[in-house]
Amino acid sequence: MVYDIRRGGGILAALAAVGVMMAGYGAILHAALDPFADRLRERDQSFMVSVNYGVGARRMLGILRDRPSSKLGVLLGPSVLQQGVDPALLTKEMDGAYRWANLRLPALAEDNRRFVELMYASGLRPDVLVLVANVGIQISDLDTQAESAWYDPRILIDHLAHRKLELARADLIDITMIPWRYVFPYRGHVFTVVDRALYASKLAMFSNRKTPFAALYPPDPDPYVEPFPAIGPRTEVADQEILGFIGRKGWFDTSRYRTDSRNYRQLVELFRTAHSHGTRTFLVLVPESAPYRERLPANAADPILQGFPRDLGEAAPVVLDYRKLLSETEFADVNHPNHDGRIVETRRLARDLRSALGLDPAASKEAGR
Repeated sequence: MVYDIRRGGGILAALAAVGVMMAGYGAILHAALDPFADRLRERDQSFMVSVNYGVGARRMLGILRDRPSSKLGVLLGPSVLQQGVDPALLTKEMDGAYRWANLRLPALAEDNRRFVELMYASGLRPDVLVLVANVGIQISDLDTQAESAWYDPRILIDHLAHRKLELARADLIDITMIPWRYVFPYRGHVFTVVDRALYASKLAMFSNRKTPFAALYPPDPDPYVEPFPAIGPRTEVADQEILGFIGRKGWFDTSRYRTDSRNYRQLVELFRTAHSHGTRTFLVLVPESAPYRERLPANAADPILQGFPRDLGEAAPVVLDYRKLLSETEFADVNHPNHDGRIVETRRLARDLRSALGLDPAASKEAGR
């Protein structure tokens, strides 16, 4: 049977017309949204939305339900907190003077700032607040490659040349997304802004309650426990994936670490809010492995170390710099401590908090770990 290609001319013409219209639509969106790109980037989370308040909200409600008799300390932070600090061990190391809970939030300055405001509005007023974070918390969590309309083929060639087949497979998937990224630019940015707005509206619906979270989440029956997550052996592939992901978010870009950035202002407002409620505040810069630290700009911590004292004055948090605390054998991957590293970091934090809070003034004179 001979197929007459001319019979498919109408279908091909229709597909071509659709392609032209979609390309034109993409071009219009690019032209319309480019002037707002910076604002969208600073608001974007790419793969997380504020619904990740869930764990922290449940633990907060659990604390409110059964407030401990001792003083209360809360820890805020992402996976580097979950794997880096054991709240139960921290309570024990501080002889029970403070009861510690990990409210575990995403690594976004805006989410932490918003949650802190909601925490105080809900009636929880901790005696101490410790934000545990990478220096990259100053940078908006934007995966620039995921939003890019093109893909650098040299990345695929390098992965194939070094037989990094899993990464090469991910590269091929990225390449297939190029047409959609072009036709629907900034979709992640826009969707995240919408998701945040919807979540804020949901909380506003229950604003007449003592805490809006109570309408959305059940209280955590044991908010003071943070099990160490199950992890596998450290691998080079996993390390490179993490470094690649962090790099795409802009954490290795020297120009992104500024005191005039939106994320920096979010952190300033977080600590100012906590101070206004009489809460003692601390910021822990988490341990960094050597390969991770080598990629970071030399000025990455400058806005925190120099800007906070200037812009916050007496409201500035005490900064505990643990970036060089752990050895390479104490990391589960390029960015997270293993179980041994968690114990070392927790005990060091307990020692420094005891000193700063006046529980053991002599501890700060002790050298080493």
